[in-house]
Order: sequence, then C-alpha cells, then structure tokens
Amino acid sequence: MEQVVLTVLLVSAFLEPSLWFIVPDLPLFFVLLAAPRRIAPVLISTIAAATLGLLTAAALLHVAPAEMASLIERVPLVTPSMLQQLTSAPDLLERSLVQPWSRIPVKVWLLAAERQAVLAAIVPRLIVVRALRMTMTAAMALACAALFPRLLQRHYWLVVGVVSAVFAAVLWLTLP
Repeated sequence: MEQVVLTVLLVSAFLEPSLWFIVPDLPLFFVLLAAPRRIAPVLISTIAAATLGLLTAAALLHVAPAEMASLIERVPLVTPSMLQQLTSAPDLLERSLVQPWSRIPVKVWLLAAERQAVLAAIVPRLIVVRALRMTMTAAMALACAALFPRLLQRHYWLVVGVVSAVFAAVLWLTLP
C-alpha cells in the first residue's frame, strides 16, 4: 500500500474531529477494499489517529472555546441548527452513544459538550462509539473484498466512484 494513501487516511482521521468535514470511514473503506489483508494495522492506525484528533480538538475547545467555536462553525456541512439541537438537549451524554449515526459531526458534539460543561464526560463515549463505527466500516470493506474480488481487481476505480457518488447522495439527502 502506498504511504501517501495511508498518510491521507490518517491525516483525514486526525483532522475530522476539528476542521475536516469528511468522516475517515470513506477513505478507510477504500483503503481496505484495496488491501484487505492489512486490516489490523490500517484499522488500528485510523482509530488511533481519530482518537488523537478528538482528544486534540477537545483540549483546544477547553483551552480556547471561542476560537475553536469560530473555526468549527465555519466547517462545511456544519449548520447552526445542529449546534442548537445539541446545546439544548438535556440528555447530551446519553445521546452521545449514537453520535456516529446522528448525521451531526463529532466536532459539533464536542462544542455542545463544552457549552454544557460535560466535555470531559463525553469524550470517552465518543472515542468508543467512533471506534465501533470504524470497525463496522472495516468489516463491510472486508465482506465486499471477499464477495467481489474479481470486480474489485478489474474495476476498483469504478467501485470507488460509485460508492463515493452514493455516499455523497446520501449525505446530501440526509443533511438537516
């Protein structure tokens, strides 16, 4: 596997909790489709980079909340209604267990947690559920690689294009 591809994946995983707007699951899926035998090191590295990025974003939010809020609010696909929905939620900690499937980026969850003074309590939960989602993504990539090896060998870039288009369409259709 080319180091450049892995580097892009890990940088994406690190930046997504603060400044990047695409979840690392999409590039993780593609990397594992191309190299399913490398699942353990790739998945562990991605989860570690995402965790480090989440911890960094949380620390920066705690130290410089106004500056980080300003950055987060300008990230593409982050809307004021997302933050309002979470900031006013009395059960933010309990709801955080479904964050990866909530259509609200983790950076918005962190900002809302900072505003509700529950940032330290929510971070471990977010780490666990995001690792679970990435593990599920890896399992789906492995299943696809096992079920469609010839298709992937012959038409890998076509599969990447179709999956990317479906991802973009679902994202566009489900934005709040």
